[in-house]
Amino acid sequence: MTEFVIIMTLLLFFTLGLLQIVFIYQAKTNLNYATYEAARAAAMDHASPTAVRAGFTRALAPSLVRVSGSRSEANASDTERNLALVNAIKKARLEFDSYVKVQRINPTSRMFATNSGWGKSIPQWKIRQENLSGIVSLYIPNENLLYQNATRIKQGVNIQDANLLKIHTTYCKELIVPFANRFIQSAYRLVYHDDNNMFTTDTPPAERALSDSFINRCLNSLDADGNREYRIPIVATSIMRMQSDAWNYQY
Repeated sequence: MTEFVIIMTLLLFFTLGLLQIVFIYQAKTNLNYATYEAARAAAMDHASPTAVRAGFTRALAPSLVRVSGSRSEANASDTERNLALVNAIKKARLEFDSYVKVQRINPTSRMFATNSGWGKSIPQWKIRQENLSGIVSLYIPNENLLYQNATRIKQGVNIQDANLLKIHTTYCKELIVPFANRFIQSAYRLVYHDDNNMFTTDTPPAERALSDSFINRCLNSLDADGNREYRIPIVATSIMRMQSDAWNYQY
């Protein structure tokens, strides 16, 4: 009897851990797609953080759809499905605003410099038209990249590489499986520390401090009632060729 209790306890713990790992893998897959859509939207809209948010939440929302009531999603009415989709979009926006950190890895701020970089000043009429006074002032030109001189280097890159948008997202994902959530977060705490974060090795030093601060808040997050939440950061990176001039938005 004692052996049975020990074995069943270990088996239950293993099953819960495996289930939580499956959920983490699913979240990572969703994050990869959401990051891709965020980069795609931003590439079409001057690398705008607003476009990043719109693309990210649009891609994340389907994974958050939950049909309320006792009926299954297959038997739900069109009204119930539409309501579930609206709620999913709201939840995706809340998740993005509260638990997602986006960093623009490329182009860097130095690439926007007018003298040593590829930057040019945005015309004042354009800034007034877009109501962007005090928000952006410089851009990296995107026209005729195929015919630009690829051997001309500024800030270590040519104009083609300066038009590659690379964004790095960190998603503070909640662990929902009992017992396993505590164990996995504790294991992450043992692995992670500011000087040796294997999950953000491709983040430049200038942005590393911001990422570390976000991760520390993630590991110590509380819910609305002040109770401890069990979350870990998962990351994704996407690269997209700019389809418009990149403007020097601050991320």
